[in-house]
Amino acid sequence: MDLSIIIPTHNRAALMTQAVRSAFALHYPADCYEIIVVDNASTDNTQEMLEALQNEDRGTVLRYVREDRLGLHNARHAGARAAEGKILLFTDDDATFDCGWATAYAEAFARHTEMMASGGPVRPIWETDPPQWLLDYISESKIFIILSLMEPYTEFRMDPNGFFAGVNMAIRREILFEVGGFNPDSFGDIWLGDGEAGLIRKLRKRRLLIGYVPDAVVYHHIPPQRMTVDYFRRRMANEGAWQA
Repeated sequence: MDLSIIIPTHNRAALMTQAVRSAFALHYPADCYEIIVVDNASTDNTQEMLEALQNEDRGTVLRYVREDRLGLHNARHAGARAAEGKILLFTDDDATFDCGWATAYAEAFARHTEMMASGGPVRPIWETDPPQWLLDYISESKIFIILSLMEPYTEFRMDPNGFFAGVNMAIRREILFEVGGFNPDSFGDIWLGDGEAGLIRKLRKRRLLIGYVPDAVVYHHIPPQRMTVDYFRRRMANEGAWQA
């Protein structure tokens, strides 16, 4: 197995279904990647909807993993432990993928054997028209952390000071466990830790090379409730908490 796509989800069955269908449509050999959905203590119909997707038999392995310890890092680690792929692709349940996403990462890791982890562009899909103040706020920013959007470069990069967003990242499986994985992060709607930012620091401390793959594009779906001043305030308060 070349790649394992890991999608944690918590009480967002409809979004999870959208993400899985997008992962089914990747232009990559169906028998060379697997999709692992990690149900992080959901109380909705996530398992039932996942089973329905499994019955569609798209040729790609779709696996269900239950993790009852609430916490995004717990879900990510459960997916990583279950994974059979040499390269782990982490994303979120509110994402969809360019059809060349998996191929771009697979080729980059094969070409650059010294690359231990990588990220790629994260572009928005606005579920409703964003307010003008939000567009003005984003302006020409190449990285907009509040909404996990980033597209800093147009070309491949690789250096020990690289970075990625959790919605679009890839890492060699053995390296993830070697450095100690993700730090504690979000617990439902509450943030208490630095998650993938902590992982990036661990990689940098060891001077491991982190790449940026411009063709590994993920689309982050932005609902209207994230386009409000109140959301931005809560998001920044959470960020302040984990930085502290």
